Amino acid sequence: MWILLSIGTAVFLSLRDFYVKERTTALDSLTLSWSLYLFSIPLMAVITFILGVPDFSGWCVKAMLIGGGCDALASLLYVQALRSGDLSKAIPMLSFIPVFQLLSAPLVLSEYPSLPGTIGVIIVVIGTYVINITRDSGGKLGPFRSLLKDRSCQFMLGVALLWSISAMYHKIGVRSYPTYFWVFMVTIFIAVVLYPFIHYFSGPPWKKVFGQSKRLFLPAVFHISTLLTLYAAIALTQVAYVSSIRRLSILISILLGIFILKEGEVKSKLIGGSLMVSGAIIIALANVF
Repeated sequence: MWILLSIGTAVFLSLRDFYVKERTTALDSLTLSWSLYLFSIPLMAVITFILGVPDFSGWCVKAMLIGGGCDALASLLYVQALRSGDLSKAIPMLSFIPVFQLLSAPLVLSEYPSLPGTIGVIIVVIGTYVINITRDSGGKLGPFRSLLKDRSCQFMLGVALLWSISAMYHKIGVRSYPTYFWVFMVTIFIAVVLYPFIHYFSGPPWKKVFGQSKRLFLPAVFHISTLLTLYAAIALTQVAYVSSIRRLSILISILLGIFILKEGEVKSKLIGGSLMVSGAIIIALANVF
C-alpha cells in the first residue's frame, strides 16, 4: 500500500507544479507558496469536520512545531533559491533528501534501512543527477561546482536538509493521529507562520491572492493530495524510501516535458529516469521480500 501512496504523492506533486506554472503566473513565488496553504485550509476543514477531530497531545504539538517550522523555513529558502539563481542547477540538490534521511532516521525514528533499500536510494539519487546533467547545468560535475559557488544551490541544499528533517517529525504526528487531521493542523500552522514574511517581503497578499482564487483552487487540491498521500505513506514505511520514490515526480515532469512540450536533452533524461525507476523497484522489492 505504501508503494502506491508514494507513487501517488509523486503524481500529485507533478500535477501541482504543472498547474501552478500554468495558472498562477500573476503571483510572486513567496505569495504563491503561502496561498497554496491558505486555500488548503477550508478544504481540509471540511474533511476534518466530516471525519472528526481527535484529541491533541503535547508531544505531537512539539512534533508539529519542529516539522511545520522546518517546512515554513524551507518554503522561504526555496523562494530565495528561485530568486538567486538558475533553478535547473538548484533542483538536483533536492535529491539529497533521502540521503540525509538515511543518516538521520536512525537517530530520530530508530529506522535502519536494509542494504538493498540503501542501494535503491543511492540509485534514485544518481538517476536524479543524471537527469539534471545538461549543458546548462555545467556537465557531469556541474551540480558539485554549483554547490560550491552558486547561492541558489546552497539555498536548495538547505531546503533538502529541512525537508528531510520535517518528514521524520510528520511521521511522529501521523503515528498518533489520522493523516487528514495532521495535514489540517500543519497547514494552518505553516500558513500562520509564513504570513508575516509574506506581508513584509511582498506586501499585503489578500487582494492579490483572492484575485487569483479560481486559478488557485485546483493547485490547492493537488497540494492537499500530495500531503495526504505523503504522510500516509511515511506512516507505513521508512521515510527515506518514500522520499526516494517521491523523486519520481521529477521523472514524471521530465516525461511531460519531452512528449508534450517537446523539450530537449532527451538522452540524459531517459537514462536518468531509467535509473530512478530501477532504484524505486529495488526499494519496493526490499520491502516485499
